[in-house]
Amino acid sequence: MTVSATHAAVAAIASIDRETARLRRLLNHRETFLSGIDRAALTTAENARIAEREAALSLELRLREIEGDALLWRLFHDGME
Repeated sequence: MTVSATHAAVAAIASIDRETARLRRLLNHRETFLSGIDRAALTTAENARIAEREAALSLELRLREIEGDALLWRLFHDGME
């Protein structure tokens, strides 16, 4: 891996780390907010939308973590060659 490619990968990892931190904060904020709501008082549709959004955020977070892991592995693997 060239120096510029290594720098690009490190920058991408830093960007992914910032994005995963943002997603974690967003999920934690939602959990805190939702803990104060009586979910039984919400309609089925409202609960479904909440669950759908939480699932989407969790999936996006996991995808970013996988993307970061893949870049780290690439840096490690290319550095070993």
